[in-house]
Amino acid sequence: MYLGIDVHKRYAQVAVMDEVGEIVEEVRVGSANLDDLAQRYAGAKAALEVTSNTTTSTVRCRNIWM
Repeated sequence: MYLGIDVHKRYAQVAVMDEVGEIVEEVRVGSANLDDLAQRYAGAKAALEVTSNTTTSTVRCRNIWM
């Protein structure tokens, strides 16, 4: 599985793609709920899109998936 995560200050927009490139889920989660998402997709590769105004959420995502 692969996750594309667009991180915002209060939420993250997430797209989950399977091994053949099909989108299997799209969800918006609160930044505080990223731990739950990480547990659900443990072992998946993740790509993050972030900007400088989301520093706290960015560090949280980096610590979860890297």
